Amino acid sequence: MCTYLLPDPTPLEKRLAKILMSHDRRLAEWRQFSSGEWFVRLKEMSVKVTVIGRYHPPADNFFQTNLLIDTLRRNGARQIKLILPYFGYARQDRALASGDPVSADFVTRAAAAAGADSILTANLHTKRLADTTPILIESVCVLSALARAWRDKWGQRSEFTVLAPDRGAAESAEKIAQELGCPDTMWIEKCRDRVGQVVSGRLFGRRHGDTCLIVDDMVDTGATIVQTAQLAREAGFRHLYLCAVHAVLSNGALARLRSARFDGIVFSDTLPLRKSMRRWPNVAVVETASFLAAAAKRG
Repeated sequence: MCTYLLPDPTPLEKRLAKILMSHDRRLAEWRQFSSGEWFVRLKEMSVKVTVIGRYHPPADNFFQTNLLIDTLRRNGARQIKLILPYFGYARQDRALASGDPVSADFVTRAAAAAGADSILTANLHTKRLADTTPILIESVCVLSALARAWRDKWGQRSEFTVLAPDRGAAESAEKIAQELGCPDTMWIEKCRDRVGQVVSGRLFGRRHGDTCLIVDDMVDTGATIVQTAQLAREAGFRHLYLCAVHAVLSNGALARLRSARFDGIVFSDTLPLRKSMRRWPNVAVVETASFLAAAAKRG
């Protein structure tokens, strides 16, 4: 199976391609014209191929991914698997009001129209997307690796509590708790005002010890995580940790995470961590290439 990369591949994308192909050769040559338009030329062709793509940040990444898929299909590829370690647009999986788009459905249908037969990703934000699209979507769960990383570095304690920032993250929190042998989880029930802003929240579930491990699938702006940390401290937790799969970290998220004063943070490498954050002494990053490669080979 041949594996194709976009321009300027991330460290994860390079590791994943090397596992899948056992070499470092680039099989596609990319060029950008002065007009801003992109051009790709295939250096090798195959009937069965894998594309390691990107939908985040959008624009060029989205276009490059689908241009590469379409070019492969036009040049004889008959089976194309698209790997998106982080599935950008996955949170836009429903219309909240009349006139809204369903962008997650659109980008998935675009990949299918370009020629992709299936999509492989890590910890898809919602199962709803996989159930409603015309293309097979497989989501690999890497939470167990995050749990082990936290336990190996910080988790040598008898009692702790796993906390979900909302009911949507409760399933992830329960998986982490099972991996760590934590008997119960807690979650936050949020109250929102008329414009959808969180104005209050209450903790539910049983508390164990004074250590709290907050679990979510991603951290975007960090506002939800900071609110969660504040509620946890008000509930009496003295030691706070964070485990999240996707480090989106937009719009002041790093400053917010600093203000939350976490004892430790675990992210996966599905998105490259900011250089400044990689220097934080309390941050651990879990590699996901082996998880994604194993799933890709099974398919």
